[in-house]
Amino acid sequence: MKLKEMQMDEFLDAYDDLKANEEARIDCASNEIIRTLELISTNGTKLDLSSQITDTDNSALQGNENASAYELKDLHVRLQEELLSAEEMEERLETTNRNISERMDDLVQKMKQFENIDALKSGTELKRQDLEQSRKEFENVLPETEQYCQRLLENLAQKKSSLENSDEYIKLKNVQKKWQYVEQSTALLRETVAQRKAETNYQDFKDEVILKKLT
Repeated sequence: MKLKEMQMDEFLDAYDDLKANEEARIDCASNEIIRTLELISTNGTKLDLSSQITDTDNSALQGNENASAYELKDLHVRLQEELLSAEEMEERLETTNRNISERMDDLVQKMKQFENIDALKSGTELKRQDLEQSRKEFENVLPETEQYCQRLLENLAQKKSSLENSDEYIKLKNVQKKWQYVEQSTALLRETVAQRKAETNYQDFKDEVILKKLT
């Protein structure tokens, strides 16, 4: 992560220097163009003044007028060259700015991806540490818990043995057996009584005889 931040800082520093150099070149070209325009304007004024001079002085100034026209032509060519150079530098600067913006966007996206990866790694590491801590705590508690469970089982077995060998428990078991025998005998007796009652019940026969007499 620190390496990526250092690379980003170096890239931004280089970008600032490159941008400053290109802007300085454009300013220099602009100043040259302005100077050239001022010079053209000055020479143009001279030509206007020379055209107002009388025919007597015209021949004396002819050399100066010819020199001014030549200088104007030369300045015009230089102006065109400077304008073209300025336009080219401006285009290069715009292209450079676009490329730098694209590179910065790409770096930002990569930085975000690295941040997400770092966050994921950090979260995973925290979970791993929590699990490791829980495992250690469980390992520390486990022997004591096992010993406690073993003591409970031994205590339960001892109490069960004492209960089964006690006089009260033996008496209760005998009473339980006798009660089960009584329940079984009572159920059998009830079945026998119900059967005998069904055999000695003549009510249905009486009802049938009465019905025949009525018909």
